[in-house]
Amino acid sequence: MATLVLTAVGGAIGGPAGAAIGGLLGQRVDRAVLAPRGRQGPRLTDLKVQTSSYGTAIPRVFGTMRVAGCVIWSTDLIETRQV
Repeated sequence: MATLVLTAVGGAIGGPAGAAIGGLLGQRVDRAVLAPRGRQGPRLTDLKVQTSSYGTAIPRVFGTMRVAGCVIWSTDLIETRQV
């Protein structure tokens, strides 16, 4: 929002060069005021773990091969914060 206002004000005062300078200043103000709050560390939603579902085939491999494991049982994860 500040970008539009300062671009218009800069254009009225200094013409095209003033509009460019006002746009740059407005962009900085918008970034400072409307910037999203940064997160602190990884979230549980970012975690990709193996899952288990009924009826999924268990791979039978002869030799060496990279396969995903089968999760038999697990509980829900609880997120805690340590300072």
